[in-house]
Amino acid sequence: MTVCANGNFFFDKPDEVTAFVREHAGAREQDEIWIFGEEKYPCIALLTHGEYAAVNYTTL
Repeated sequence: MTVCANGNFFFDKPDEVTAFVREHAGAREQDEIWIFGEEKYPCIALLTHGEYAAVNYTTL
């Protein structure tokens, strides 16, 4: 799995992705974390802004 959040990070296990998101989500006032597999789509985007967050699932 690939996670894009101010750079690309590569993980083999879903638990590693979960740990990364828990550590980095909300670390900045505004942030985007994109998560996808071998292909760019489908993907999940986690968008944060202060105390608010949104999750978007895209299949394009």
